[in-house]
Formats: sequence, C-alpha cells, structure tokens
Amino acid sequence: KGTYKESLEALEYFEDDEVLAQLSVETRTQVLTQLGIAFNNLADSPKAVALLEKARKEAEENNLSNILGSILVAISRVYRKLNEFSMARSFAEKALNYFRENGNWRGMAESYQVIGATQYQEGRSEKALENYEQGIKIIGSRSAPFLLGRIYSDMSGVYWRLRRSQDGISCLEKSIKFFDQTEH
Repeated sequence: KGTYKESLEALEYFEDDEVLAQLSVETRTQVLTQLGIAFNNLADSPKAVALLEKARKEAEENNLSNILGSILVAISRVYRKLNEFSMARSFAEKALNYFRENGNWRGMAESYQVIGATQYQEGRSEKALENYEQGIKIIGSRSAPFLLGRIYSDMSGVYWRLRRSQDGISCLEKSIKFFDQTEH
C-alpha cells in the first residue's frame, strides 16, 4: 500500500505560488516534480501534467539538465497511465539522454524500465525484454532493490505473454526477492 495521500499532504504547503517563489529555482523545480508525481499517483493526471510541464519549463530555462531527466520520466509515467504509449516512450527516451549526459545510472535504468513497459503495452514483447535487460545490466551490482523488483515483475508479464512460463516464474521469484529487501 502506497502512502500517496500522505505524500501529497506533506507537499501541499508548496502548492502556493508565493511559497514556491521563495525557493531557489532548483528546489522549486524539484518540489513541482514531486507534486506532479504525487498527483499522478492519486490519478489526477491533468494536475500532474500541469505541474510537471511547469517544472520542465523551469528546468529547461535554467539549464538544470541534472534534474530534467527525472521530470521527463515522471511525465512519461503520467502518459503511460493514460495509455498514450508513444508519448510516454518519447519522454522516457528523452529522459534517458539526460541521464546519460549526467552519468545517472539509476535514471538510465528507470528510463529503460519505462520504455520496456510501454513496448510491452504496445505488444512489442521482444523489444520490451531488451529494454528491461538493459536496465538490469546498467544496475549491475549496485543496490536498487525496488527498481529491480519492478523490472523483474514487468519481465514476468512479458514472458507470460510469450508463453514462456518457466522464465516468467523465475522473474517473479527474483522480483519477490528484491521486493522483500524494501519497505514497499
């Protein structure tokens, strides 16, 4: 069970433009991003997109390439929930480029996970597996149990679609192992 409502309540204070104006540009952009993510988690896509687009505009205007990838992945997740898979993939691919520029391995792996998920939803199972495997490869021996749990869980669905049940079960077992290492 996610604590999405509680997360949003912790950030509500920052919805006020006067409060936001008191923050540095980078902090303001990060707060807007977290607000957008919270609204997406609560299924308020219009509000999520508006906040994330505002964050993206500020990040672009102020050359905050170090956080632009996170904003673009968040936008991608909103469009994925709306079943706008090509838009979601496009934003995730743009995010991947920013993460590469900044050497952000976690962001790159997350981008590959989102790209893989959109390809799976479009019925391109083999391409989805390639992206999931790329994400796993990027993580390597680093600690990212929740992200790995998500990737392996997603992969199990792809293997199910491909009627490769043993591979799917293996991925589910790995997913459970990684999720057990988290509080999620």
